[in-house]
Amino acid sequence: MTTKVTRFGTVLCLMLCWTTGVFAQTPAKRLSLEQAVQMGVEHNLTLAAARQTQQASKWGVRKAYSNWLPTVEINSGYTRLDGETVRRANIFTEIGKSFPGVDPKDIRPAAYKNAYSTSLTVIQPLYNGGAEYSSIRLSKAAHRASKYSLEDTKQEVIVKVKKAYFNILKAQELLNLMEESVESTRRHLVNVRRMLEVGSRSKADVLRWEVQLVQDEGNMLEAENHLAIAIAALNEAMGMELEENYELLPISEGSPREGSLFQDQIVEIVQDHPAMRAMKANVSLQRAQVRLAQGSFQPKVNLVYSYGWEKDDDIRLDGDRTWTTSVQVSFPLFNGFGNYSAVRKAKAELRKTEESAKGIQKGMELQAKSAWLNLKAAQTRIGIARKGVELGEENLRVVKNMYDAGLASNIDFIDAQLARNGVRVSAINALYDFCIAEAELERTLGVENK
Repeated sequence: MTTKVTRFGTVLCLMLCWTTGVFAQTPAKRLSLEQAVQMGVEHNLTLAAARQTQQASKWGVRKAYSNWLPTVEINSGYTRLDGETVRRANIFTEIGKSFPGVDPKDIRPAAYKNAYSTSLTVIQPLYNGGAEYSSIRLSKAAHRASKYSLEDTKQEVIVKVKKAYFNILKAQELLNLMEESVESTRRHLVNVRRMLEVGSRSKADVLRWEVQLVQDEGNMLEAENHLAIAIAALNEAMGMELEENYELLPISEGSPREGSLFQDQIVEIVQDHPAMRAMKANVSLQRAQVRLAQGSFQPKVNLVYSYGWEKDDDIRLDGDRTWTTSVQVSFPLFNGFGNYSAVRKAKAELRKTEESAKGIQKGMELQAKSAWLNLKAAQTRIGIARKGVELGEENLRVVKNMYDAGLASNIDFIDAQLARNGVRVSAINALYDFCIAEAELERTLGVENK
């Protein structure tokens, strides 16, 4: 009984400590945009998978070079024959032993009931239709493609982290705005209730502010949800646990590049984009595939050396030793049109890849131009939004003075407050739309900006 009471007291103490804040939450870590990007580059799971793909392609190149090296095999075998087969196979052996002057030890059986064989074989490729050289070209092209694909994935992770970072800052500012709006509405609700008591405001005025408070609290809850989702998105982009919390540092506003310079260099810039380089490497890879398929029509030449021990009735390597060296040449004559079909398929894949590369280049040029225009438009919206904020603040100040003097209604004041909040929301959206547009422009241009 004492043990149960003690446990209950411990649990109750822990609950009280938790509710009273004795167990304070760990302070949020301060995180800059540069640090967030670095964490994403180091821990993002998609990027980690791309690194493994590049590592695999690196070993693929080494594997292709190893095809030039000889292969060495040791072959061992065991054979068991029935007694009648052994007897028939050894009839002439037994006859040979009966000849005068013949030493029976010099005549070995032609077959054993239990036979063991061992041999060592070395095969040195000389020419296999250019397969070795084509394999090297193919593996190198695959390695280049994985290298550029890794760089492209890295830039994709960077822009993903940046956008998530900006979305958190945006969500925080919107949440702060909603909290201010709720606090302001509560103060005015208290004031209008007092004014109702002295008869200077009506019940309808109180109800209007109560409705507005409910709406503002709903907006604040929605803003809290958006912030929570934005935090989880940043953690996912950085490869962290989704529940991690950070105190993000603010960002400074940038400015777009000179338009004329960008327009003149857009084609050249797109050509150097990692995704475009990866596509060119894929074209080279398909050309190597065509060459590899064409090699199936050519002869294959290999040098074969074999060293073996005579097959006998024990596993020991004590029999007569023999060796052979040969050059094996094979000419493909007919395999059911399989080689012909493989060549045609490889050529079709090559044309497909070349056309895809052209389409990707045009698409990337379009994306770069769109991103550039979006950035300019976002910068213009920032200026417009700032003017709107100034107007909204001034209009709210004027209406509030009129409201306090009894010259404006509740509706006028609430409408002015909503209008002010609306332009502030527009200003926040415009600022972070500009930041995101700038990050997307860097992404379309293949700029690695940490």
